[in-house]
Amino acid sequence: MKSVRFQLFVSLCIAFTFVIGCGDDDRRRRGSSSNNTNTNNTNTNNTNTNNTNTNNTNTNNTNTNNTSTPTLTCDATCDKLITMGCLPAAFKTNCVEGCNTLSNADRNCVNASSTCDAADNCGGGDDNNSNTNNTNTNNTNSNKGIGADCDDGDDCDSTYCKKAAGAFEGKCAANDFGESCQVNNDCLYKVCLVASDGSTQFGYCSATCQSFTDCPTFWNCEAVGNATGKYCVE
Repeated sequence: MKSVRFQLFVSLCIAFTFVIGCGDDDRRRRGSSSNNTNTNNTNTNNTNTNNTNTNNTNTNNTNTNNTSTPTLTCDATCDKLITMGCLPAAFKTNCVEGCNTLSNADRNCVNASSTCDAADNCGGGDDNNSNTNNTNTNNTNSNKGIGADCDDGDDCDSTYCKKAAGAFEGKCAANDFGESCQVNNDCLYKVCLVASDGSTQFGYCSATCQSFTDCPTFWNCEAVGNATGKYCVE
């Protein structure tokens, strides 16, 4: 019995020693092991700076065609006539309407004129830059504007065809005939017909004439009172 107990005791000691020994070995292994710490290197992303290209803006130079004699508008043409004393301001609207039939060359002629007679001689010229939408039948023009060629007042918008003395043809001209006046300077053509008997201090504008074709449509050419020559009368 003693030998059996002794063997059991020895067996337990051996078993206990094995367990303890394993534990020490495990501790040694744990003690000798060092945990390597991995350091994550942080990569710094380089930021690329995009260079901004500046687009140069090309400026298109506008070439201005210099015109030796700039063309007047109809409004400016009529203002020119009024300023020179060739046209009463009250007739500007009619002047502008009639001027629309003139070519640029004719308006340039007025622009270059320094006298009313010179301005009256402008007109009738052709201008390739002027487009006329009106259809002319048999080349017969009616209702011509100021400055256009004419035979009598029927050819003109203004109903007045101004002619030089003895001429058969003239130019359509502004018409202030019949406008109230007191003195000759009140009128475009420097004629103010006032009753010679003094019954009124007002008269009406007129012009000298040689025949009825020198007067506006429906007017006559007659001697007036004791005046020398003839005048257009209603």
